[in-house]
Amino acid sequence: MSTESTNGSFIQKLAEDLRKTMDPIKRDIFAAAKKALRYMRGESSSAKQQLIAFIENKTNENSDKYSSYLYSQSAQSALNINPFRHKPAQMK
Repeated sequence: MSTESTNGSFIQKLAEDLRKTMDPIKRDIFAAAKKALRYMRGESSSAKQQLIAFIENKTNENSDKYSSYLYSQSAQSALNINPFRHKPAQMK
């Protein structure tokens, strides 16, 4: 990717920094990938399209992993309770 971009030296530095990171987490990888895309803004290449596809794919995977535990999907879920409407007492 760095050879196809006019900002190749900056992208190469990103890749080196990521390689030097001990045990990079998802945040480090996504930050580097998105920064590389910003460096390639206005350019078109197959490497850029592959990076976009990688980011979209991993974002969808992580969204499913994160969102599946936000709400209970069991029968005891608070979302499965029928609402009860209380009628206020009439004043005389």
